[in-house]
Amino acid sequence: DFNIQLLLYEKENQESEEIDEAVSDEIALADTSLEAESHIIAQDIRNKVAEGYLVYDKKLKKQRPVTFSDFVILTPTRKPFLIAQRILESYDVPIYAQKVENYFQRQEVQLMLALLKLIDNPLQDIPLVAILRSYFVQLDDEALSKIRIHSPNGLFYEAVIAYLNDPEIQESNKDIHQKLSNFFKQLTHWNALSKRISLVDLIWTIYQETSFLDYVAGLNNGVQREANLHALYEKALEFEQSQYKGVFGFIRYIEKVMQQQNDLAEPVLLDGEQNFVRLMTVHASKGLEFPIVYLMDTAKKFNLQDARSKSYIASKHFGISSDYYDFENRIKFDSFTKQAFKIEKENMLKAEEMRKLYVALTRCEQKLMIVGTIKNEEEWHTKQEATQDKSNHETLMVPLQERQSASSWLDWIRQAIAKGQTDSGLAEFNLSQINIEFIDL
Repeated sequence: DFNIQLLLYEKENQESEEIDEAVSDEIALADTSLEAESHIIAQDIRNKVAEGYLVYDKKLKKQRPVTFSDFVILTPTRKPFLIAQRILESYDVPIYAQKVENYFQRQEVQLMLALLKLIDNPLQDIPLVAILRSYFVQLDDEALSKIRIHSPNGLFYEAVIAYLNDPEIQESNKDIHQKLSNFFKQLTHWNALSKRISLVDLIWTIYQETSFLDYVAGLNNGVQREANLHALYEKALEFEQSQYKGVFGFIRYIEKVMQQQNDLAEPVLLDGEQNFVRLMTVHASKGLEFPIVYLMDTAKKFNLQDARSKSYIASKHFGISSDYYDFENRIKFDSFTKQAFKIEKENMLKAEEMRKLYVALTRCEQKLMIVGTIKNEEEWHTKQEATQDKSNHETLMVPLQERQSASSWLDWIRQAIAKGQTDSGLAEFNLSQINIEFIDL
C-alpha cells in the first residue's frame, strides 16, 4: 500500500472543552495540537510494527517486516521535538532526535571549507596551516616549525613557497618537500578548475581525486562524517541554484551563516544495528530518503514577521522603504511603497516555504503520512469547495490568489487536493491514492 495518508486531527472538541478563548491560551492550544499529532503518529507506528507492515529492503532486494529504524518524523522546526519525544517514549517507541545545529563545526566540513578558502585565495594563514596538518598533506608540528624557522617573517604561504624553492631543503627534507610539492600542484589544478567548472563539480572532483570520502568513512563515526560531506555537496548545489555562483560567494555565504549563529544540523543517520525512529527538521533531511515518512505540524503558520514587524523593508530590486512619518501630527503609518515591499517580502517568504514543502514531500521512498490539525471536517470541505469555485479547470495550477492566501503547508495541501478533485483527468497522479482520515481523539 503506497497510498499517501492524510491524518487530520479535529481540534474543535478539544478547543471547546479544554481551552478558554483567552489569547494567552493560544500556545496551550498549539501544544495540544502537537500532542494530538504525536499520539496519532505513535499509535500508527506501534500498529505497523505489531502487524508486521512490509517494506521493500533495497539491500536484501525483497520485502521484510518494518522496524523502528524505517520510520522518520519530519517537522518544519525543532519546536515539536520535546513533545514528540515525550509522547513517543510513553508508547515505548525508541526515538532519536536531530542533533543541535553544529554542522559547520564538524572537522571534515571545516577541512573542506578551509580547502575551498585556499583554492580561492592561498594567502590565508589559518586555513593553510589547517590543511597542511590534515589528511590532505599530513605534515606534523615539527615540519610546520621547520618551515617557519626557515622564514620567520611574513605570511605562512610565503614561508612555504620559500621553503619549496630552497635547493638545500630539497635535499635535506625530501619527505616534507615532496608532500608540499604534490599539494601545491593539486591546489593550482583546483584553482584553475574553479574558473571553468561549477562549485558542485569542483567539490566532487576534490572528493574523487583525494579519496576524502573513503578516508572519513574509515574514521570513528564514519557513516555520519561521510553524510556530512555529502550534505556539503548538496548545500553547494542549492547555493548555485540561486543567483550566486563560485567559490568565493559560497565561502562568504557560509561565513555569514556562522556569524549569525544560524548553523545547520547534521543529517541524522543510524548505524545498521540502531533501531530508532528518527525525528528531524525538513531542512536537515535534504538529500536523504527514508522508507516511511511522517510529516507533522503541517498547520503551523508561516513566520512572516520579517515582512510585518519592521519599520523598514529592503528589496533586492527596488531599494528600501519605510513608514511614513507625519511629524506635525506625530503619527506614522505604512507608506504605499512599504505596503508594496511588504507584499513582495511575504511572497518571497512563502516561496521559500513552498520549496521546503517540496523537500518534505519528496523524502519518502515507500509511504508518506501527512499529519495536521484542522478545526473540523465541515470547515475542511467548505474551504475545498471555495478553492474549486475559484479554479480554472483548464490548468493544473491552483489560482494565484488562493496560493497567496495560504498561511500553512496544510492550506496548500488542501488546495492541491481540491484542485485535483476538480481536474482529476489532467494529472497522472490519481486522488484515489490519497486516503484522508479525520481523527477526534
